Amino acid sequence: MCWCEVITKAKLGSLKRLGQGMEASLHFMAETILLLSCLRVVIRWVFGV
Repeated sequence: MCWCEVITKAKLGSLKRLGQGMEASLHFMAETILLLSCLRVVIRWVFGV
């Protein structure tokens, strides 16, 4: 389970159904940011930058 789903389920009913398109966009953005952060850490670890 993604941390986004935990946050979504913790919200109230009306806020939880803000919009499927927006929710998908937020998931995509969050996963992209996490992926880039992990890549940056790996690159720094490998190259010692």
